[in-house]
Amino acid sequence: LLAGVSAGLAYMALATLSDPTGSSALMLAVPLGLAEISVAITSQVIISRRGQPSKRGLLGAMFSVTSAMGILFIGKVGGLVYDLEGPGAPFFVVAAMNFSVATGAALVWWCKGENRLVKGGEEEGEEEEGGGRRSWS
Repeated sequence: LLAGVSAGLAYMALATLSDPTGSSALMLAVPLGLAEISVAITSQVIISRRGQPSKRGLLGAMFSVTSAMGILFIGKVGGLVYDLEGPGAPFFVVAAMNFSVATGAALVWWCKGENRLVKGGEEEGEEEEGGGRRSWS
């Protein structure tokens, strides 16, 4: 969530430059690169941990394929927006995509109930097989 928001903010800052290919853009390239790497690594780790051990290779491959499709899609849309609006416009598109992914992550986190607390400060848990309780922590 934090990585997605950070990447979105970095793209927004890059989009507001008068020349996003100039030397001033280099100062934004470092935090942008760090944010994007954070998004890629954390999403890959989450995907691999959530899957069954016997399916993790398949999940990794599907993650790579869908990532490549996303890069091709954003390249096409970014090129069209560049032609219509100018050099900063593609960065707004990528920022919007990062913000939408961060919003989706926040919604999943919220709907999973990992933010809710039971009265008295105890965390909610879920039933495990055998009747025990498991903590969210």
